[in-house]
Amino acid sequence: LRGCAPSAASAGSAETMLRCEGAAFSRDGAPILSDVSLLVPQGAKVALVGRSGAGKSTLLSLMAGMEEPCAGRLCSPAGGCGRLAQARWRDRVSFVPQNAAVLAASIRDNVALYRPCASDGQVRRALEQVGLGDLLDGLPDGLDTVVGRGGRALSGGQAQRLALARALVDPDRDVLFLDEPTASVDLWTEAEMAPALLRAMEGRTVVMATHRLSWLEHFDQVVVLEAGRVVAQGAPGSLAGILGGVCAPEGLAGAAAEHLSLRGALEGRCGDGRQA
Repeated sequence: LRGCAPSAASAGSAETMLRCEGAAFSRDGAPILSDVSLLVPQGAKVALVGRSGAGKSTLLSLMAGMEEPCAGRLCSPAGGCGRLAQARWRDRVSFVPQNAAVLAASIRDNVALYRPCASDGQVRRALEQVGLGDLLDGLPDGLDTVVGRGGRALSGGQAQRLALARALVDPDRDVLFLDEPTASVDLWTEAEMAPALLRAMEGRTVVMATHRLSWLEHFDQVVVLEAGRVVAQGAPGSLAGILGGVCAPEGLAGAAAEHLSLRGALEGRCGDGRQA
């Protein structure tokens, strides 16, 4: 993967964008997160890693203000402490899930979902940034093309890039949460999506759940979750000894092979003249 370098943000040199203090969460009586504490500096890129069921998606939901912790608290400059779900915080947040929702609506309305006042120029620019400019140019109805149920079908990669365009079209949303946005696509599609993801991360505070070792070089901090608890956190290089076991089911060898495969896929896409 090639793209933006990790930011220089650190807990000691940047304003805190988000702070978790002993956060816990349960659903239907079953504990999912326990005593989670971490700090996200403004402008930092933080990766959440862990095996399936470790609590990554739930932690992202709490941090984005979509759910409230059962114990502990989360604090941000915009939302204060205790209730991140208030409107001021949510107005700064963009959330891209594993499987992006495509509305049965025009491409324009899909991209401008969180910013209805966006101009056609802003929508088009966001689509071009995520690599959907060529697709748009090939559609007779352009931004008026209806997608989703009953409309034009989009591939998994196109749907994910559409969700990224939503995040890009609103410059006021400077906090980006990504929940394994490439988990449901193959390596070739991920290689096509990678430049768009990296562009979406530029200039924003980012928290991304991922199981791909190859993404971690773009992050300042990695938080390792196991059974709902933070078991390690630090710079990617300082955690190299344990990341292989949680980023790929085959262990370090499998993670390294995946890393090389994704690099090769991306270089192949860029090297043969095709736009990634």
